[in-house]
Amino acid sequence: MVGIAGAVLAFQGLPESDGENGNRLLGLIACFAAAFLYALTLVLLRMRATKEDATTIAMFTNLIPAIILLPITFGLFGTPDWSDVPIFAFFGLLGFAVWYLLTLAYARAPAQQLAPLEYTALVWSGLMGAFFFREYPGWQTWAGAVVIIGACLLIAFESHYATRREAGLPASDIPE
Repeated sequence: MVGIAGAVLAFQGLPESDGENGNRLLGLIACFAAAFLYALTLVLLRMRATKEDATTIAMFTNLIPAIILLPITFGLFGTPDWSDVPIFAFFGLLGFAVWYLLTLAYARAPAQQLAPLEYTALVWSGLMGAFFFREYPGWQTWAGAVVIIGACLLIAFESHYATRREAGLPASDIPE
């Protein structure tokens, strides 16, 4: 919930480099819809990750969409230049690696522990927007990022605090 609160706070801000435009509401709806669908995907991933091999899941999450999008890619946008094939291959391998590592993570940890880490995408998108598009997020985005990172740290150290509570000792007295 803390991570969601940070995301809501971050969405309140307008970029400093760009004024209000007519597509902001549509963009916010798209962001929240994408976040909801991505969360649903991660829940389904968690369900499958405990039963299937990480390689199989990563292959299906990359190969099936690639096959489905192949006619659109060649039909709508024409034939890609052969000099672009290495770039496509690189991003394909990168996508496979991401889903492989996500599958390994969700097979070993509950979704509620990993979910706050997903909100760090907001931080990365703010930094990439500033770097690539010179679109500098407002103070609300950075405040939301601080809340999100705080939520991640809470989750990361929660087991340490739980051990301290169970032992009735300060954290400094518990051996690592």
